[in-house]
Amino acid sequence: MKSKLLLLSALFFLGANISSAQLSVRENNPSVLKTGTRPLAGSFGMFIGPSLSEIQDIADNNVEFRGLPLLNIKHYLTDRVEARVGIQLHKKKQIFEGELTNSEAGLSIDNNSESHFRLVPGLAYHFSPYNIMDVYAGVGIPVGTDKHKIETRWEDTDTGDFMENSIQKSTIVYGFTLFFGFQAFIADLPMAIGIEYGISSLTHSGLEYQYEVDQKIGTSSSNQTYYTKDDNGWGNTYKELKYKESEIGGEIRITLSYFFDL
Repeated sequence: MKSKLLLLSALFFLGANISSAQLSVRENNPSVLKTGTRPLAGSFGMFIGPSLSEIQDIADNNVEFRGLPLLNIKHYLTDRVEARVGIQLHKKKQIFEGELTNSEAGLSIDNNSESHFRLVPGLAYHFSPYNIMDVYAGVGIPVGTDKHKIETRWEDTDTGDFMENSIQKSTIVYGFTLFFGFQAFIADLPMAIGIEYGISSLTHSGLEYQYEVDQKIGTSSSNQTYYTKDDNGWGNTYKELKYKESEIGGEIRITLSYFFDL
């Protein structure tokens, strides 16, 4: 964390000096976005911002990457005030259904589904009206869900015996993010590249897994519901369980923006 802060401070100091030097020898171009300068009130923008950890996950074959990096759409309410909303979505589903061999007259079903969703509305304030180096700060309110469901069923088609398990989790995620960054506009293009640092506080509510087991073997049948802290069936089981986690952390993102007018 300390190394990230030192790196960010050095980049901001360098950017501020470059901006000051450029502005001292160049007159600000007040023209609108169509000629390739800074976006003004009414302009729109899109930017993708992969974090350093997301880039590492993409490069690591042993890590399952959850969707594309946060994609943001922003709208300039004024020349300096920007409203933005970011979205991230990932879904995965595996379905296995098959008829067993002759030694076992029956059917087997095994389904596994996961989903990850984040929505991050926010506001940002840009400190300088100039079109060379842009420094800004803002706040975002991340909300979303994480869901996981595993369903298995075995059925003997001769006797009617069956065993069915359902394991599911539905987590609500909420919190806030404070961010600041800078971006440099690229030549005469309606594009900018920058670095953004954010400090986030997130709460994950509803992390417990609910197990439902239903079975019939011969004349005996049973049904039970219980809860655990994970999906592997190990550890304690509970009649009722509330499982929540909170975290605070920082992240650096590399941003690439494209601006346009409607």
